Amino acid sequence: MMDSKTIERIQQEVVSPNKDKLFQATLKEKETEVKKVKTIFKNSNGLDNISEEDMQIFKSFMLK
Repeated sequence: MMDSKTIERIQQEVVSPNKDKLFQATLKEKETEVKKVKTIFKNSNGLDNISEEDMQIFKSFMLK
């Protein structure tokens, strides 16, 4: 008969891969966002020549 520790361990084994996938997806999303902000900064010549839309994206990233 299984005890509560065995059941808990089995549940963690099932949940763990799903948490890892979620973490990887979140990590990729953040990397994509950082790349986008870097591109905005480079293309705007250090924020000197930036569109209003790009400035909103940049500000929202910086305020996170």
